[in-house]
Amino acid sequence: MSMDVGDFVRNARDTSMLRFGTITRKDLREDGWAYYAIRWHDDVQYEASVMLDEDDTRRKKMWYRVDELCHADLYHLERSVYLHRRSNAGREVKENIPVC
Repeated sequence: MSMDVGDFVRNARDTSMLRFGTITRKDLREDGWAYYAIRWHDDVQYEASVMLDEDDTRRKKMWYRVDELCHADLYHLERSVYLHRRSNAGREVKENIPVC
């Protein structure tokens, strides 16, 4: 499945942090790979973690190769959150649970 500007994606390689974003630009390069610029959503944890890196490679990264991304199915994500919240109805759910 090809990816285009406007598609909703998630990171595919870094399993330590789940990131969601929207493709804003696409670039087909001479090496044969497609690269994408992403506007990441609610990315505070990731941004904080890269500030701790001694090497600024992740901090300066602007383009992601196609094999670093996967389509994120909005319907599946919304349905999963809905079912999670419904299954927790009547239980106290803490809103600001820190990410480990």
